[in-house]
Amino acid sequence: MTSQIYSFADKNIKFKFSEEQLKDYIETAFPEFSIEPGIINIEVNLSLINSTQFIELTSKFKSNNLTASHPESGLEYFCDSGSLYIKLRDAGVSELNSGKYNIYINKNSNALRLVPDFLIQPTVLEILRMKNVFFFHSGTLSFKGLGVSFTGLSGAGKSTLIYSLVKSGWKFLSDDLTLFNLNGDKLFSFGKDIKVPIDSLKLLGENSGNILTGKKQIIISDNYLESINPGYLIFLEDRKNVPAISEVSGTGVLQKLLGSSIIPTFKDVNSENFQAINKLLDNYKGIYQLTLSNNLNEVKSLLEVTLG
Repeated sequence: MTSQIYSFADKNIKFKFSEEQLKDYIETAFPEFSIEPGIINIEVNLSLINSTQFIELTSKFKSNNLTASHPESGLEYFCDSGSLYIKLRDAGVSELNSGKYNIYINKNSNALRLVPDFLIQPTVLEILRMKNVFFFHSGTLSFKGLGVSFTGLSGAGKSTLIYSLVKSGWKFLSDDLTLFNLNGDKLFSFGKDIKVPIDSLKLLGENSGNILTGKKQIIISDNYLESINPGYLIFLEDRKNVPAISEVSGTGVLQKLLGSSIIPTFKDVNSENFQAINKLLDNYKGIYQLTLSNNLNEVKSLLEVTLG
């Protein structure tokens, strides 16, 4: 049995596996992620199974136990007798039960390429949630020592903006997901990579990435942070000819942030998760709405003037 240790928000997770192929899935899910020594309080077992075993394992899932789903990826969450099961099409299933965490990957599936991003990552996020470490969909950078979190709908230009700001000297914490603690006063990284759309790379004058995915994965090795205090939260809006920024407030902010911290179809919201999001909002010094433009230098200047 081989093992590999990763650190997420001061929580050390040991992945245990017997086949080298499984190691590849973990390393793809968390490329160049920091590996820290320390107390191992979480162990996750990865196993390869066949299609017959997968069918047998998932045959007990009932529609009335379906807690949430994500149709775009084929991800489904089931709760049954105190256990949480995360199912990804016919590619694999995770079983989280009383401190025992197992991921079963169907080696016969045609959707194995989805396993790192759509099974292993969501499983780790749910395990961390059980340990009072939460997440929201955002990229976070450091400006003058404080965390600036950018969040918005898919395709809003978040990764492009983040990569542009990192290239100009802003320090990097995260691209797609930002972790935060129960008190909402600390933000943590969830990976060192940025996935930048090919069209955006052309705007930045760089070479294209993976034609199949339409994105290029860029590993950030310099100006990288593990954690930072929250400073500013910025909601991204569709591009216009001229960038603009304005302060926002009200209950809509909480609703947007909550929607980015859970799968929107979840029937129940973890009370600790809800409280932590409220505390996180209280700890941001300013909340803004930013309208992007294709002139990223103008956007950068506008941000730096606004944030001081």
